[in-house]
Amino acid sequence: MKKVSVIIPVYNAESTIEKCLKSIIQQSYTNLEIIVINDGSTDSSLKILTHFASSDPRIIIIDKDNEGASAARNSGLKAATGDYVQFVDSDDYLHINMISSLVENIISNSSDISICGYIECSNNNIVEHRGIDYLGKVDNILDYLFDNILLFSLWNKLYIREKINHYFINNIVLGEDILFNLDYLKNCNRISVIPSPLYFYVLSNTSGLHIQYHETDHETDKMIYAKLNELIEDDSNIKERIFIDSTQRTIQRMIFSSQMDIKHIKEKIRKILNENEVIESLNKVHFNDKQHRIFRYLFKSKNISLIIFLFKIKQIILKIIKN
Repeated sequence: MKKVSVIIPVYNAESTIEKCLKSIIQQSYTNLEIIVINDGSTDSSLKILTHFASSDPRIIIIDKDNEGASAARNSGLKAATGDYVQFVDSDDYLHINMISSLVENIISNSSDISICGYIECSNNNIVEHRGIDYLGKVDNILDYLFDNILLFSLWNKLYIREKINHYFINNIVLGEDILFNLDYLKNCNRISVIPSPLYFYVLSNTSGLHIQYHETDHETDKMIYAKLNELIEDDSNIKERIFIDSTQRTIQRMIFSSQMDIKHIKEKIRKILNENEVIESLNKVHFNDKQHRIFRYLFKSKNISLIIFLFKIKQIILKIIKN
């Protein structure tokens, strides 16, 4: 039986880590190495981890100073000895057959990565995001992975440890997960996806609404675009779709940043929209959904005031829906 290293970064997760760990310990697939990285927690997280480790020898605790999730995952990767690697967030939990399903899928299909669907949980609402039954080349499914938000996450995937020849980038705040995935996909010949939603992704009440803007965010957008160009050789516009979507999210965070006044925000948006990479991508890209098409038109026309207004309306609508 192949061994799976499950890597879980933990920071002040005393209210969620018990449910998370129980869902891993109780997996039907038992040959696990459960690496839990306590990233300088100031609550009782470490005490809870120690309690679980005392009764399950598969649990390995790495206790370190706080450096962020990327550095914590890197510590886990360096310690991992399994044939496969899975990443889990400390506030989420797994279906009892998740790991066995992913292992069976990756072995039976001789694939380089196995992906499943997930269930989004927020305010007692549950939304299923099912995968499709797919086996084939990476290029042929990137559109689907992007449209269904499966490209950006780590936690619904099983990786072959020997194919991981890179670490997470420590000095960026957002986008480290997709950068890791894009680096990994460069080493993949076959990718397999199973429809079953087996990972429970738990959203907090403010998830997606108040993610902080950082000055390096758009540099990360451009890093993502550069890696997409390395990965995809054909002339499809998936590279531009992901780049413009990532840039759109950066602009949205910038608009709601408390660090800048409106004049500074407008100047930074105008600077981004005047970059050659952005202009060329906007001219090439095509989106199917109405929201992206509207913002593409506004970005091309550089109507900054209307862009800001529509993002604020969008946030009001999201708040109403979440409440």
